[in-house]
Parts: sequence; structure tokens; C-alpha cells
Amino acid sequence: MMKYSILTITLLVALLTSSYGQLSNVSNRDSIEGVFISTLHQINQTLKKDSNLCKCITTLEEHEAYLHSPDLADTIYNLFISANKTIDKAEIEYDLNYWKFKTLIARTLFSKGDYNNAEDIYLSIYTNTDKENDSTLALALNAIQNLCFIKKHANKPDTYNFVHKCMEDHRKYGKQKELADFLVNFGYMIAKNKPLMTLDMMLHAEKIYKTIPEQSIHEELIELYSIMGITHLMSANFGEALQCYKKALKNANQATNLSNQKKIKLYQDIARAHHFTRNADSLDFYTKKMQHHLKLESNPSFDQLSTMYAYLSKNYIQQGKPDSAIHYRNKALELDQKNYAETTHKIKSHYYDLSLLYAELGNYKKAMEYVQKNLQNEFPERFRSNNIREVPPQKLFPGISINGILQNLMQKIYIQEMLYAETNDIKWLEDARNHYYTVDFYVKALQESVVEKNFLQLLNINKQGYIAAVNTIQKLYNRTQNETYLKDLYYFNTALKGRLLAYQNFQLRKTENEESDTDKAYHETYRKINELKSKLAIADENEEFQPLADSLFELHVKISLIKRDREQGANIHAIPFEMSMYHASADTLMKNINNHTTYIEYLLEQDSLIVYVFNKSKMYRTSMYAGKDFNAELTAYRRCIKTGSQIENVNLYDYLIKPIEKHIKNKKHLVIVADNHIFDIPFDPITNPQTGEKLIENYNISYHYSGYFWLQSLKNTRIPKKPSIALFAPVFSSQKDASLVANNDYRDTGILTKENIAYRNGALQPLPYSHAEVTNIAEKFTSRNLQSKLFLETEAGEPQFRNNTNNVDILHVATHGISNMQMPEYSGLFFSQDEKIIDPDDYKADGFLHMNELYELQFNADLTILSACKSGVGKVFMGEGSFGLPRGFILAGTNNLIVSLWKIHDEKTANLINRFYDYLLTGNDYSESLRLAKLDLIDEGYMPIDWSGIILIGR
Repeated sequence: MMKYSILTITLLVALLTSSYGQLSNVSNRDSIEGVFISTLHQINQTLKKDSNLCKCITTLEEHEAYLHSPDLADTIYNLFISANKTIDKAEIEYDLNYWKFKTLIARTLFSKGDYNNAEDIYLSIYTNTDKENDSTLALALNAIQNLCFIKKHANKPDTYNFVHKCMEDHRKYGKQKELADFLVNFGYMIAKNKPLMTLDMMLHAEKIYKTIPEQSIHEELIELYSIMGITHLMSANFGEALQCYKKALKNANQATNLSNQKKIKLYQDIARAHHFTRNADSLDFYTKKMQHHLKLESNPSFDQLSTMYAYLSKNYIQQGKPDSAIHYRNKALELDQKNYAETTHKIKSHYYDLSLLYAELGNYKKAMEYVQKNLQNEFPERFRSNNIREVPPQKLFPGISINGILQNLMQKIYIQEMLYAETNDIKWLEDARNHYYTVDFYVKALQESVVEKNFLQLLNINKQGYIAAVNTIQKLYNRTQNETYLKDLYYFNTALKGRLLAYQNFQLRKTENEESDTDKAYHETYRKINELKSKLAIADENEEFQPLADSLFELHVKISLIKRDREQGANIHAIPFEMSMYHASADTLMKNINNHTTYIEYLLEQDSLIVYVFNKSKMYRTSMYAGKDFNAELTAYRRCIKTGSQIENVNLYDYLIKPIEKHIKNKKHLVIVADNHIFDIPFDPITNPQTGEKLIENYNISYHYSGYFWLQSLKNTRIPKKPSIALFAPVFSSQKDASLVANNDYRDTGILTKENIAYRNGALQPLPYSHAEVTNIAEKFTSRNLQSKLFLETEAGEPQFRNNTNNVDILHVATHGISNMQMPEYSGLFFSQDEKIIDPDDYKADGFLHMNELYELQFNADLTILSACKSGVGKVFMGEGSFGLPRGFILAGTNNLIVSLWKIHDEKTANLINRFYDYLLTGNDYSESLRLAKLDLIDEGYMPIDWSGIILIGR
């Protein structure tokens, strides 16, 4: 006889058997536990040792339903664990009982969601049971099936390895029916995420079932074809779904003992399929079949009845019978209100659909009542007003659904718009306007919550809602001419731009994560790069140089990809992402504009060009059609500048300036904020067709990306009386220096190509005039006893630049710049690089300053001049203007920049910039100094391509 104690197992058996009648009538978890404790206490008083393991197992199997009850799982599991401690496998007479007991423990663990421990036990059963014995084989195959289900629940990466192992074992031991059943059950589990794999499993199971006498597998085939139908529905393959349901229905008609509940479920599935195919007659037919079988139930499921009424409602919508649709939707609501709280999704869904239905009937007051109820449900105990005009609170509460709030707010606004159209009562427009501000609050909260997921996609979707807000508020303004509504228009026209700026700032501030698993590959690749660089230094140019250069290129591509992988793992949790601070209000703009300045913001929305004009005490808005003709004018204007054609022949003035002429008259300074490709053109040469005057002849012109950034540039109202300067000119006159930098890890970005003007024959092109440019500027400063730091050729390195960003007033960089239109973060500036082998991780001295490195630096310079090709352009981002180096510098703290919009001529640019400093050092501000320098070049016969592409971004 066995020597182990059976006390705990007997306790459990007695507990389950004696409590069976009591538990069947107890629904509350606390009451169930109370019965358990009471019964266990009685057993402890009276129990005697008169049972055995086999009897225990049999009793437990008879009450297996308890093992799957989440309410009982913890209590049962604790008793199992106590019992398990008393069992020693080696002392058990029959292994089968031991593995059965282990299986019961694993099932209970599965029930309570303890997947890891359940997995361990099932794996032990599968590994250690005797598979040559039919009884233990069944337990082993059951174990591996459950392993597959557990791993899928826990999203383990080896899930499908076990699925394949499970299929192999079932085939090996001839358990084909069991395999087909497993495929059906597992396929149902993965149908949503892996539809193709699910269908493949179902087809495999179908082949197996067809080898079995048909009369015994009707129910299995119904389940199989239903799963195939669901899978096709989720993939919008409605025809295939209906074919599968036809097969399921055929088997249902042939099955002799199919339960009424299974018939209800099948008719429900078929009705849903016909709902998606918009087949109203079939939907009606199968909904009524479902209704008929529900009536046969003595205690029909409330959920099924509710679903049936909802389908009938949808059916009548499709038939164009909203009254009947409302009737059945109310029946569904009435039923669900008996079983669900008002705040559950099910109830809120009914209210929302009823609101839509009443709105369709034109009963807007009733529609508003239901959407108001929903908003009350979204803010339980915090927004209980029945006043349909009241706006919900702009506050984030625990547990609220932002998506639900937004859906109902937009529905409420739609109804308000309809009420305005019906009554012409302006109060409904005012209500819509007030609700749009609440929409804006929750859209902002939603965007902040998904910053690392689909922010840009969400931004684009929401843009349509903001356009709708503008249309509503435009009606208010047209009726009242109230400037408050004009300010509202500006807010909603530019709100999303503020969100985008916040996102770009956030992206730029990302900090690198700790070293990852790629570090070894990174160091090894860098070691090989340094090796090749050494060989290149002594290579024969004709024979050895090119093969080595090619190998070096491949390594740079590799290390660049490694760097990118590392950057994608950036740690951003410590960085705040607050969007509201990146948006300037109309009041703030007007408060900061002086009497000589006009702030002009251009917005392109679909085929409309919207222009906002701000003066010291007044704002103005206009819009006009700007379709293909406007785009053609932009293209022609750029072409004229680049080819030297007559700009006067282009009518861009009529689009951009003429509508606002009276608002800029007698002003001295224009601040231009433009989005989309308008930012890529200079306004200086735009010519008035009536007078022949260019804008530059009458105005200082500066540019910016947004009102927020422009206000930031005003923090220092003027340049210091005695400005200091640091100048950098790598020149790249040395072939070795030019090759060393050019062959660093930048070529994979698609910028340094043979066609690129900066790159020829494996090296950066020399910039001989940049030497004279910075030397002359330095002399201008020193001759006036002003601080000047000059870094030339090999001394103009990235470390030197980094060390001077926070201790001078002006930074001047004359070098090669690249602008990556696909990945703006790879844009940057070239510096000299020390010939010595640098530390593999020292990106601070690699000779290239990426845009995403800028935020490490502290920029106290009031002005930065990037005298480099195309330093002012970038990728057009979501219609909000270009995103390139200038935004990087501005986000990093620079107040003002002078940059170029295209490839610039070395000598002519040096001439222009030298003139700029002449005027600056005699007391003119940045915009006036740049304008005067350009006018000098115009007088000397320079073409617009030589001077108009150099622009000031700032005040």
C-alpha cells in the first residue's frame, strides 16, 4: 500500500461533493468562498482516512466544471497545491492517476490566468508521459494542445513551433479526428490576426473530417464552416463568407440532434454576414429564424435577444425604414438596461445609434437627448446636466474613454449644425463653436497619449475635423463680424501645426538608449572601418584605392543601419510632450507686433489659400481658390529664378500680395509664415505687375515656421552692442581631409552621390572662397575691437563648433550642408575631421553634425549663419512647411538663422554675406542688413538666383 498522506485530497473531494448542491445556487464570489470555508471546517472536524487517489481523481473529473471557474480557481488551486506536496510520484501505484491529477492542477492554473505555471506542468506531462500507452498518450496530446493555447494567450514567440509539433504528433499516433478538432479550436483563436493561416487550418481539418462518416461530424463541420465564414467576413470577402455559411447551414439541416442554442448562433452569424453584404431580405429572413428559435428557449439569453433586435434595427435601416429601426433599437436598449450598467459600452452604443436614427428622421431634439445621455455616461458623476446646450468639462478623469467622448461630441456638433440649418438660430452655431474647443482639448490629449504610435496618422485624420470647425466658425464670423470669431478661426486653422511642432521637438529630444545587443557588431564594424582608412592613406590611387573605397562604403552602410537600429530603441520616457505650448494665439501675436511690422501667415488647405494678416491692433483674414493655376505659378516662379528668366512675367503677386496690399501699406518689415511649398520660395523678388517694383525694394522680409517660433525669436529684441562671433570654414582644400570626411557614414542616406555638387571622386568639393569669406568677416570684427574666433580648415572641426555654441552671439559656418528629404534627421553640416583614428563611439568628432545631435548643444547665439548649399530646405511635412536643419537649430535654441534655399555659388555668397556684416556692424538689424546687402548686389547686376535664396528665419 502507498505510504503517503491522502488527507488533503480527501478534504478536497469531500468539499466538492458535499458543497455541490449549495454551490449551484450561489452566484456571489464571497458567498461561494464562505461555503468553501464552512464546509472545510466541518470536514476538518470529522474526516477520517478512508479514500484513495483513484477515487479522488474520479470525483474531481465528475465536477470538472469547477476547475474552469475563475471564482473558484484560487481556492481550488490552493487545495491542489497542499495535496500535491503529499504525493510522491515514485510511490504511486498507477502513473495514469498521477498525470491525471497534474492535468487537473494545470487546468485550474489555466482558469486563473497563471499561464506560466500551467505551461510548465503541461510541458512536464507532455515530456514525461508514456506515449506508447493509449491512456497516457491521450493525456500527452491533450497537454501539447493546451500548450499551444496557453502560448497563444501569452503571445509566446514559439507558439507556432508547438502547433507544428502538435500536428506532427497527432499524425504520428493516428489521432486524425483529434487533430481536426484541435485545428478548428486553434483556428478560431487566431482568426482575427492570422486569417490566411486560419483558413489553411480549416481546409486541412475539412479534409480530415471528410474521411470520417458524415453523420457523426455534422456539428464539427458546422463549427469549421462558421469559423471560415467569420474569417472571410473580417477580410471583407463577403461572397466567400456566405458560401461557407451555406455549407454550415447544410450540415445543420442534416444534423439530427443539433441543439437549439447552436442553431441560434448559426442563424445569428448568417444574419451578420447578410448585414455586411447589405442584403436586407436575407438579413430579415435569418433574423426571424433566429427569433423563432429564441422563442423555443425556456430561458433565452438576453444577449442573444438584444443582438437579434439590433440586427432587426440594422435591417430596417437598410430598407429605409427608420421608424422600425428605432423600434427594435429601443427594444434592444430596454433589454440590455436590465442586465448592464448605463456606463457600459453596450448601452452607450444603443444611445449613439438612436441619436443617429432620430437625426436621420429630422428629430434633432430627440437625437440631442440621446447623445447628451451618452456624454453623461462618459463622465459619470461629473457631468450630469440634462441641458443639451451645456458643454462637457475639459478635464481628464480616470477611466474615461477619449474616443467615446470625441465620437459623441462630433455627433452633438453635427446635430447643432442641423438645428442651425433648420432654424437659422445663431445660438446653435455658438454652441457648436464652444463644443469644438472641447473637441480640441480631447484631440490634444489623445494625440499626446499615442505619441510613439500613430501620431502623424491621427493628426492627418483630425485635420478634417478642424476644417469643419473653421467652416462653422466662418459662418459665425460672416454673420456677426465679431473679431473674437476671427481669432477662433486662426486658432483652429493653426492648432494642428502647433501639435506637429511639439511632435518634432519631442522627436528631436529623444535620448539614446543604453547600449543594446548590437554594440558588438557596431564596435567590430568600426574597427574594420578604421583599418581600411589606414590602408587608404597609403594606397596606390590607380590600383588599390577604388576597391578599398568600395569596401569602406559597404561598411559605412552597415554601421549606419546599426546606428539606426540603436536610435529606434531610444529612451523617451523622461521627455515631456506638451503640445499646447507650441501654439500662439492671435492676441499674443498682436501684443508683440510693433508699429512697423506686419505678420503674414499663409495656409494651404485643399484648393484654398488662406491668409492671416496681423498688425499691432488689427487682424485680417482672406481666402481664395488656389488650385492647379496657383501651383503652376509657383513652379514658373522657381524656374524663372533658376534660369534667369523675367520674374515679372509670373503673376504670383496676385495670389500672395495683392489681396493684402492695404494691410501692409506703410509698413517696414514683413514676417512671412508659409506652409507647404510656399516656404520654398523667396518673397524678395516677387514683382508688382502694376509698378514693376520688387517687394525687397520696399520691405525688410524675414521668415518663420509658426507664430510660436517667431515669438521665441523676439526674446532678445536686438543684437548686443558689441557682438562676438565664432566662424568655421573647413574649406576642404586638402584631398585627404575631404576624403576622410566624405567617406564617413553618410553615403547611405542617399545624399552623397556622384551627382551631388558637394561630392566628387570620393571627396567633398573644396570651398576656396569660404576661406576668404570668414577671414574678411573676422577682420571686420577685430578691427572694431569685437571678439572674433576663427576656425579654418583642419581646425574647423565638430568639437570646436560644439565648444562655441553657448559663448558667442553669432555663429557663422561656411561649409557643405546636406538636406535629406526622406529622413530629415539625417540632414546636417560637414566639418573637418582629425586625421587620427577617432573613438568608435565618438560621434561628437566624426566630422558631421546630424540634425538629431543638435539638442545636445546649448545654443545661446542670437544669430546662426549657415553659409551652405540648401541649408534652409527640407521635407514638406504634413502640409506644414519644410522640416530640415533650420527647425533643428531653432528647436535647439537659436533665435535667428540665415540659410539658403538652393545650391549657392561660393564666391557670390561670400560677397553677399560680407556686405551683410558691413551693414550689421553699423547698427542695422538682421533683416535690414540682409535687405541692403541684396540691394547692393541687384545694383551690381547680380541675378535673383545669386541673392534671393539667402533668407533670414527669425525676427
